[in-house]
Amino acid sequence: MASKLRFFDPHFHVWDMTPSGEGGTLSGHDENILFSPNGSPLYGKVEYEAEIGASENVVHEGGVYIEANSVCFVDTAGEELLAKYQKELNWTLHVLGKHDESKSYMYQACAALEAPNSKEWLTMLSKIPEVCGIRQIINYKPSWPRNDRLGELLANEEWRKGYKMLGEFGLAFDMQLNPSQFETAFQLIQETPNVPVIINHAGAPTLEDLTDEKKKRIYWDGLAQLAKCEHVSIKISMLCRIDPKEWDKNPVVGHAVDEIIKLFGYNRVAFASNAPVDANDAWPASRVLAAFESMTASYSTEERSWLFADAAKRMYTRVDRSC
Repeated sequence: MASKLRFFDPHFHVWDMTPSGEGGTLSGHDENILFSPNGSPLYGKVEYEAEIGASENVVHEGGVYIEANSVCFVDTAGEELLAKYQKELNWTLHVLGKHDESKSYMYQACAALEAPNSKEWLTMLSKIPEVCGIRQIINYKPSWPRNDRLGELLANEEWRKGYKMLGEFGLAFDMQLNPSQFETAFQLIQETPNVPVIINHAGAPTLEDLTDEKKKRIYWDGLAQLAKCEHVSIKISMLCRIDPKEWDKNPVVGHAVDEIIKLFGYNRVAFASNAPVDANDAWPASRVLAAFESMTASYSTEERSWLFADAAKRMYTRVDRSC
């Protein structure tokens, strides 16, 4: 019998949509944006581990919870979001803090880097052992919810100042963006080699980005540039955005996965579940992991160890302080 794959999940979410009684939800997330997985308001560590546990061929070693607030509270300004970020942080650390010794968890918190109070917030985050960095979704045109109002953050001088501060605090940045933003992002990333960057969701390509001749060049040329930066890594996840029904059998997706691994190398590429978001599109973690396992059947044991666990751990422990 083949040995099981170790899995350290670098991209999953938890939340609780239960009303707090004081306004808002227990987790500090926006009930108007996020959904209730399986009809339950709570998707916490127990629910997440149960979803991963349905995978027969993996040994779950923990992972990195990625904030969810940067899609929430679309009409609220950055400086006004600090209380909501604090509530998300408190709830998340409480939920993830209790687990058995066979698993370890870390947290990429939320921040509004363009906000005047961003330095105060980053200072506080840098002192929390479980926090390795932040994510702020920057997808623009097509825009993820808040960025229709904020605009292109990569061109926002206040946001760029906030981004550059991450290096001062030893915080990594989860960068979720569109292929059309790769070139501008590359210029900023080159200027800040002290900020470890983890590209989210394979760079968020659509099927058109991988098949249209003009868009293919933008995607692959941009990704190749980013891969040249040693402080940039990438997570492969949310492939149901490319092919909602059968991405695991789609040769376009399979080719893209192989090419991303070739560009970045096994030690800078990590597979992720994106739970519970993908499960809402009929891709629970067990199905996602089974697909990755099948797609890498010809890979060596060492290569798969990097892709399923070791690369993710490297991404989130490479800053110059204990995570």
